Amino acid sequence: MKITTVGDWQLARQLVSTAQKRVKDAADKAVLQEAQFYRTKILEGLRSRRPAISRA
Repeated sequence: MKITTVGDWQLARQLVSTAQKRVKDAADKAVLQEAQFYRTKILEGLRSRRPAISRA
């Protein structure tokens, strides 16, 4: 049986080999964005003398 490959296998190897780092970087970025969002809400609550949780 003969197998014929099509497509850019070098690119596929590169994408698969760097996937773990790219996923980790994306997750780190998402966590930092969420932390900044909640930090902003907490500061808004402190400035208005009302905790952000009481607005929910």
